[in-house]
Amino acid sequence: MKLRKTLYFFLLCLFNFSCESVDKKSEFIGIWESTNDFTGKTVLSFYKDSIITEGFGGGFRTSSEWSVDSTKLYLKNIRQFYPYINTDSVIKISLDYEYRLNPTKDSLMITVVQEDTIYSVSFIQVDKNPFAQTNPFNN
Repeated sequence: MKLRKTLYFFLLCLFNFSCESVDKKSEFIGIWESTNDFTGKTVLSFYKDSIITEGFGGGFRTSSEWSVDSTKLYLKNIRQFYPYINTDSVIKISLDYEYRLNPTKDSLMITVVQEDTIYSVSFIQVDKNPFAQTNPFNN
């Protein structure tokens, strides 16, 4: 009997954790545009199973799987697409970023740590991808 209660408790905790993860992930779904001038415009398009990162006027694009917890964003199997030779390749196995969403969930701060350098990039949620018209990947 005690084993059964322990198993039920474990399953309940696991279910709650997975629901919390799905709920947290839903806060990101959509298109986010950077607001920092020093990094150039970057667009993050969050989908249920993937994230597309675009920069340099839409000429640079990566895609990856992603997950999130209460403080970090985890990317894995980051692939860069090369439109002019119509191929892609894995450029990084994983990347982790710290993040912070504002209370209204329409502004996102991502902290990037690269070796000795730490910088933050601010994003706002937008309705459409600003690179959609000039993006060589849309051809």
